Amino acid sequence: MPGIEDLIEDNLDGLLVNPRDVKDLVVMMEYIINNEDKRDHMALLAKKKSYD
Repeated sequence: MPGIEDLIEDNLDGLLVNPRDVKDLVVMMEYIINNEDKRDHMALLAKKKSYD
């Protein structure tokens, strides 16, 4: 999606996937579902960024 890279820092405060790549999306969803610490950390960073 155009511009999304300006909002999300991949693997820091979000995960970016290749457009129309369902396999990539599934891999990233499984990763974030199975990694609670990473998910919580990313959520915290994203929340902080939203207040800046």
